[in-house]
Amino acid sequence: MNLTKETKIKTFQEEILNWNSKYPWDYQWRKKYDIPFGSPKHLEMDFISMKFDLLEENMIQNAIFNSRRKERTFNTLLKPRKNDIEEKLSQDDIDDIFDDIDISKLNQDIKL
Repeated sequence: MNLTKETKIKTFQEEILNWNSKYPWDYQWRKKYDIPFGSPKHLEMDFISMKFDLLEENMIQNAIFNSRRKERTFNTLLKPRKNDIEEKLSQDDIDDIFDDIDISKLNQDIKL
């Protein structure tokens, strides 16, 4: 069977796509470590180790992301919101507010 150059290239491209579809972690691992396909380092590695390496990195990245997200959420909760009005009260204002509190009403509500 005599294949044209164009047919050979197309067949080769299909094989590459099939390989990368079947073993996506192989491509990701080679790109991570800049290792060419079929090189001695590539051929020495096994799929389980490749996949483990990528899963481990993914887990660590997710843990870092979740930690940062929790930290941002916590920091956001601590910051006053823009619509919160920060009111500066003088000592006289504070005294007036305390003077207006009806302690007998508070005692009835609490029912000690």
